[in-house]
Amino acid sequence: MKSVIIIGGGISGLFSAYYLSQLDYDITIIDSGDLTNGCSFGNAGLIVPSHIIPLASPGIIHKALKWMFNSHSPFSFHPKLNKDFILWCLSFFLKSSKSHIERSIKPLREISYLSSDLYKELDVKFDNSFSLKSNGLLMLYKNEKTAEEEMKLAKLAVEYGIETNILTPKNIELLEPNCKYNTIGGVHYLSDSHLIPNLLMQNLINYLKVNNVCFIPGEKITDINYKNRKIISVTSNKKNYEGDLFLFTSGVWSSELLKKINLNIPLVAGRGYSFNIPVKNNSPTIPSILVDDRVAVTPMGKKLRIAGTMEIDSVNSKIRTNRIKGMVQSFNKYFPELNVELPGKDQIWYGHRPCSPDGLPYIGKSDYYNNLFVAAGHAMLGVSLGPATGMLISELISGAKPSLDLSPFNVDRYAKFPITNG
Repeated sequence: MKSVIIIGGGISGLFSAYYLSQLDYDITIIDSGDLTNGCSFGNAGLIVPSHIIPLASPGIIHKALKWMFNSHSPFSFHPKLNKDFILWCLSFFLKSSKSHIERSIKPLREISYLSSDLYKELDVKFDNSFSLKSNGLLMLYKNEKTAEEEMKLAKLAVEYGIETNILTPKNIELLEPNCKYNTIGGVHYLSDSHLIPNLLMQNLINYLKVNNVCFIPGEKITDINYKNRKIISVTSNKKNYEGDLFLFTSGVWSSELLKKINLNIPLVAGRGYSFNIPVKNNSPTIPSILVDDRVAVTPMGKKLRIAGTMEIDSVNSKIRTNRIKGMVQSFNKYFPELNVELPGKDQIWYGHRPCSPDGLPYIGKSDYYNNLFVAAGHAMLGVSLGPATGMLISELISGAKPSLDLSPFNVDRYAKFPITNG
């Protein structure tokens, strides 16, 4: 039985282990944390086949420049005098083009729909224990220019077979008669769904433990040992772990770790925040994104999760309170009767999303190392693409034909040169 060492216990690592556990592998997951508070736990819980435009797109540069000096804005860059950060920003700028969008739409659509279909299978298998609900996603707006942009995106989505409805305020009222919205309209993406991410993660962990997957929490991998284009072992702050196959799913930390073996996987941290409020009788029941301010609102059982912001920054623990204020203000503008107050710092969750410069994740096998696989860089789509990522990795590892063309997600697409030592 071959052994697979998975470095990182986030959503990509867990789903990879889930599909591999149904094959003949000895699986170990090593994570620096305690598997209870990564990006996969505090996010908006959205499964979004509608999201076919990568983060690197023409409009984002203009918006980033406009928002950079607004401490309440939903998107911000925090420049660093760091070579890797500067190179990432340059690549992001170069990829923010119409041609890149056109190349990215089809692969993003395909992997998103694969993931959505797999979630429906998982929902049955796990007896709806992570509360999957398929009532779509509302993209809501209060600004005429935003409305025009969203109409164009909706038209593009329809061209790619994504079902949408354009909504007037009256249409929204009919959809949500108990909730008062303050908008000028919206787009309803009918293929989208949502779930409670912490329940999903706990279900996966419990399943994997029952199926003999070994979990090693609280150990940070500090080195990778290789010989003749083959990974031999990884070293943690406590011991050395040998294996046959190695999968790196450690989010934004994958980049620094893989640099130790000269594998270039550019990633920066895109920090997001979330907090929960109690559900009321007049709370929304359909998840939404408040497009003007890029705030997500997701019903999760007895709570409503408010999530947002994309801070391109280094990994740190600083909570920028003005970002939270901006989220609260946005929510109250759209839902005037719910009157949310600023949460205390102990109620605020934050996480560091791993962002690639072209807005596409890295999913696949290294062309240079014979037994190294990567699943990282999903940015805001980690939960949305989790099952598809895990299945594709399991297919690659087992030698099966991948369900999708993985060339757009090539892990070596930023490779600079082959390694000659070792």
